[in-house]
Amino acid sequence: MEWPYRLREVKAQEIGAKDENGSARFALELVFAEPGKLGPEHFPVQVFESGNGKEHFVLQVTVPNSELGQAIATIPALEYLNSIRTQSDAQHAKRVLLQAQVSPDVLEFPPQVEVKDATVRINFLKVVD
Repeated sequence: MEWPYRLREVKAQEIGAKDENGSARFALELVFAEPGKLGPEHFPVQVFESGNGKEHFVLQVTVPNSELGQAIATIPALEYLNSIRTQSDAQHAKRVLLQAQVSPDVLEFPPQVEVKDATVRINFLKVVD
């Protein structure tokens, strides 16, 4: 990896229509200043308890070889995610963390990561009654 990728913005895509399997998708998109050479396997997704009770979980996506180009606005809420924010990793240089509080209702299926051009998309799947 050469120069670090500059993260420009985080976009939220609200939940879509239910498909034939009874599930709906929503997503977070990380938009970089230039296309990257990294694949989905380079963006690990972790979920852990925040210590604030059994209903409080934190979703964290590690964005390697990257830096914040500017302050990126916090997204207050998206479907089953709250307090979506980015920050530089204090322990590792050239690494950004995307964090959000996540509802256990959306943890039925693990988030899927897609990379296309200068965008990394974290897809969430929710079974809808």
